[in-house]
Amino acid sequence: MCESGHIMIDLKGIAGRSLAILLAMAAVAAAGAAQAEPLRLKPGPTALPTSGLLIDIPARPDITFTLTGGWSIDTARNTFESRDVVDELRTQTDTLVAGNWVMTGFFDAGDCRKILAMQSMDNPWAQDAQLWGADWKARGGVYDLGGSIGRVPTVMLCRTDLYGRSLLLYRYLIDQPLTLDQRSMMKLVEAADVLQQAWKSYRDMRTADVLTTRRPEINRRGDGMAQRRVNLNIARLSLQLPDDGYVWLEREGDNFDMIDRLAPSLPDVSLEVALGTQVTCQDMFSALKDQQRPNHKPAAAPPGWLIGESVMIDGETERVICRETSLGALMVGIIQGPKRTDITPLYPILNALALSSKVP
Repeated sequence: MCESGHIMIDLKGIAGRSLAILLAMAAVAAAGAAQAEPLRLKPGPTALPTSGLLIDIPARPDITFTLTGGWSIDTARNTFESRDVVDELRTQTDTLVAGNWVMTGFFDAGDCRKILAMQSMDNPWAQDAQLWGADWKARGGVYDLGGSIGRVPTVMLCRTDLYGRSLLLYRYLIDQPLTLDQRSMMKLVEAADVLQQAWKSYRDMRTADVLTTRRPEINRRGDGMAQRRVNLNIARLSLQLPDDGYVWLEREGDNFDMIDRLAPSLPDVSLEVALGTQVTCQDMFSALKDQQRPNHKPAAAPPGWLIGESVMIDGETERVICRETSLGALMVGIIQGPKRTDITPLYPILNALALSSKVP
C-alpha cells in the first residue's frame, strides 16, 4: 500500500470541448506533449486505464460514451495523481452533456471531508448520502471548468475503506442550469450509470489486466516519466524502472524499501525490498520461518531468482523470492493479495531490481 499516495490537482482554468481534454496540464501543452484522442466506447465491459476497474458501459442510443485517462508524477514531492474520465455526448449533435471522473488511492488530504473540501466551488453544500447501497460523503455546487465549458453544476462523492483507500466519483452536470438545487443534483447523480458501475466494480474488486502507459487514450501530464531512475534509500540501491506498461513509485517503509504500482491502481501490488550483505538467500529465508504461510509460493520466478515460502506480515500475504547478487542477497516480498500466485507481469520490475547498482 502506498501511503504517500495520490494528490489532488486543481484543473480550474484549463479549456476544452470535452472533459477528457481538460486532462492536459497547461505546462504539458506548452511543452508540445501530444494529447490523446478519447476512445469511443461500445456497450459492454470496459477496462478503465488508470484504476484498472472493469465496468459495464450501458446501451444508450441517445448517448455516446468516450473514455480517456491521465496520470502524473511529481518527482520533487514523490507523489502521484491519476483519473479515469468517461464523457457523455448527445449522439445526434456530438454535444457534451455530462462528465464522470473515477479516482482511487491514498490521498494526502486525509479523510473524505478534507479531500472534498479541497475543491473550490461556488454555492457549495455538503451532505451524507446513501447511494447504490453504500454510504458516501457528498459535496456539490458550481465548479468552474474554464474555457468553453465554464461553470457547471457538480457533485463529488467520496468513501474510504478500512485500509485508508478512498474512492472518488465526480459528476459534472454540463447540460443542467446553474440554478439546479441540491436535491435535484443528487437525484441525477444517483441515476448516473457510469458512476454506479464504477462503484459496483470497486466494491466487488472487478478489475482487468491493464497496461496503463500503453493505452492510446492515456495522457501523461507533467515531467515525471514512468520509465526513470530511482533510488531505494534504505537498501541504498539505484535502479532503472522498466517500460512495462505500469507506473511505479518508490518510498521508504518502516524497515524496508517499498515499490508500489500506482497505475493501474487496482488490484494492489507492492514490492518490499531488502538487501542482506554477507548473508545468503537461504539465510534470509530461514530468518522468516516463524512467519511462513506454506503452499502459497509464486508459481514461477524469473531466471536467477530463488522462491521461498510465503509469509504473513501484518495480515498481508507476501510471496518471497531472493537473488544472489554481487552486492548481497536481494530479497523481495511481493504483496498482491491472498490468492494470486502468478508473478509473471512483475518480471520486468524484478529484472530491473536484479540489475540495480549500489548508491554511493
